[in-house]
Amino acid sequence: MNNKSVVIFDFDGTLADSFLVAMNAFCEATRREPMPREDISRLRGMGVLQLLRELEIPLWRVPFLAWRVRQMMHAQVERIDLVPGVAEMVRKLARQHQLFIVSSNSPANIRNVLRRFDIADCFADIYGDAQPLRKYRKLRKLLGDKKLAVDKVWYIGDTTGDIEAAHIVGAKSVAVSWGYNNIAALERHRPDKLVFSPEELVHAVGGSVHGK
Repeated sequence: MNNKSVVIFDFDGTLADSFLVAMNAFCEATRREPMPREDISRLRGMGVLQLLRELEIPLWRVPFLAWRVRQMMHAQVERIDLVPGVAEMVRKLARQHQLFIVSSNSPANIRNVLRRFDIADCFADIYGDAQPLRKYRKLRKLLGDKKLAVDKVWYIGDTTGDIEAAHIVGAKSVAVSWGYNNIAALERHRPDKLVFSPEELVHAVGGSVHGK
C-alpha cells in the first residue's frame, strides 16, 4: 500500500443513520417490546458490557444475537439512509486517504447502502460481521492483511467499544457525537478526538496522524 494515511469507519451510527432499524431488530431478536424513549436514552450512556448486564443478556448469546440482528436488518436495508452530510464527507476524505470499513454489520448490507448513495467505490475494502465485543480482532486483521502502519490509521466510531478497539490495536480514535453512545459516555473513554459534524471530521483527520 502507499503512504497515505488510513481512515477506517464503523458503519451503523457512524456512516449510516440506522439506529432505529437496529433497535427494532434487536428488540425483535430478543423478543422484547419496543423500548420507551427514556429507556433508550439511559442505555445510550452505557458501554457494551454494562448494557448487556442491564438487559440481562449473557455473553454467550451475543454472537447469535449479532447474527440475528444482521439478518433482520437485511430485510429492512432499503430503509437505512446515510447520516446527513456523510456522503460528501466520504468523497472528500477519499481524495487524500485510503478508506475502509470495519463493522458488526454484514458486508452485503453495507454495500447495499453505499451503492444507493454512490460512494461504494470510495472504500478500498469492507471487513464486516465483527463480533461487537471483539471488533479489535477485525481491525487487527485488516491492518495485517493490508500491511498498514498503525501510526497512519484513524478508526472512526460512535460507541465506547469503537474507541476501545482503536486503542487496543494502537490506532487513533475519533468518536462521532451523532451515533449510539451519548457524549458523556464517549468522553469517559477518551477518544483522541470527538467531533460533532461530518465536516468537522474531515478537518479532524485532514492531515497526518501525528500532531493531530
